[in-house]
Amino acid sequence: MRYKVLYANINNLGRMNMDTRAVNLTFNYRFGNKNVKAAKTRKNAIETESGRTSTQQGF
Repeated sequence: MRYKVLYANINNLGRMNMDTRAVNLTFNYRFGNKNVKAAKTRKNAIETESGRTSTQQGF
């Protein structure tokens, strides 16, 4: 890439070569215990309410 700068009676000419090569490096590390207990399955509010209403239908 060539450039030309004219400022305050100063001529500045130049050429820049942009390098297109790039390197990406990724490193992953898992901290902690590998034998972690599974999360408990929990019911949401709709499932809880549907369970309550199904047992109270014998009025």
